[in-house]
Amino acid sequence: MKKETVYVALCNQKGGVGKSAMTILLAGYYHYLKGLNVAVVDCDYPQFSLVRMKERDMRTVEHSEYFKQLMVSQFERIKKKAYTIVGSKAENARQTADELAAGGDYDLIIVDLPGTVNSRGVLNTIVNMDYVLTPIVPDRIVMQSSLSFSTTVLDYIREMKDIPLKEFFFFWTKKDARASTEVFDAYCAIMHKLELNVLDTIVPETNRYEKELSLLNKSFFRCTLFPPPAKLMKGSGLAELAEELFVKLKLECHEELLRGIMAGDVPVYGKNAPKDVIIDEESVEEDIQEKGDDTGGHDMKSAVRQKKRKDESSSYRRQFLKGGNIQLRQQAYISLENYQFIRRFLSVVAPGVSMSKYIDDILTAHLEQYREEINSLYNNQINNQPLYKE
Repeated sequence: MKKETVYVALCNQKGGVGKSAMTILLAGYYHYLKGLNVAVVDCDYPQFSLVRMKERDMRTVEHSEYFKQLMVSQFERIKKKAYTIVGSKAENARQTADELAAGGDYDLIIVDLPGTVNSRGVLNTIVNMDYVLTPIVPDRIVMQSSLSFSTTVLDYIREMKDIPLKEFFFFWTKKDARASTEVFDAYCAIMHKLELNVLDTIVPETNRYEKELSLLNKSFFRCTLFPPPAKLMKGSGLAELAEELFVKLKLECHEELLRGIMAGDVPVYGKNAPKDVIIDEESVEEDIQEKGDDTGGHDMKSAVRQKKRKDESSSYRRQFLKGGNIQLRQQAYISLENYQFIRRFLSVVAPGVSMSKYIDDILTAHLEQYREEINSLYNNQINNQPLYKE
């Protein structure tokens, strides 16, 4: 049986609150990181800014070897193309979304609506969504407009019966931690009194939300083809917002696909090295040693230490950097600090080795090295068969 697609609209009467940027970022987070199948309906008629943004991103990738490799790596990891973005007039958005859902296996369709809600067609689109998200900014002018907008919509909803719309959520964006909280506190109280649904997550004011894909810089945040990098995600409030909404919107992960994504069975991309090029670094080390034998004047102890380090390095490579895939897998988590360290290490030393295989080999070696101690600890706690099979 085909699953039901969740329809979500982002809208606010006031521009500059980050509505379209959040549409792109939430779509990317759910599509690339959570394993959902996502599509976006861009109602910014007639310029269709999100459709144009995807076209710009594609042109940037076409002219950048770095981003090309990044896209190949991402596709091999998640086995999915970029999410679909189509243009539509606001009054036709639900029909456009239905056509997308009928032609594809979508979990979530996000509709980026324009600010104008004067037309009955736009209001009809809103009430025919499952959920409506409205970003708000702690600014008096913006909040007056936002509350006017929400009042118009909610009054219209009260006149309707048996509509699909389940919830209307607000969430704070662009909150400057250095600014006075007077306006923020006042409107929090007003919205509480009006019994409006405000999410717990507060997205801070940060310039990273403006960073698009560019040939001039490898750093980006807002993009239709990739999710934001983990380093830039930290402190942005995006992950917290997306995870809170994941629960509120009653979304569900594709468990098998998500395990595959998290297992990371695709080599970590780094150093602009093509995936199909494998460098035999042991041969390189041996070649260097042979060429260095005729130097003659080096201290013998130094030479021995250097050879020992190279032998240890070769041994480490044979044991932990041999590559391959894990056949029977189970999901687990590691700290962000360790993840970033290992990713940086593998991207330079062994770009052909997946992170999951590297970690699994290390654990295997650890469990074997401390076999007796682990068995002893286990048997001291529980009177059972030995933990290890002989």
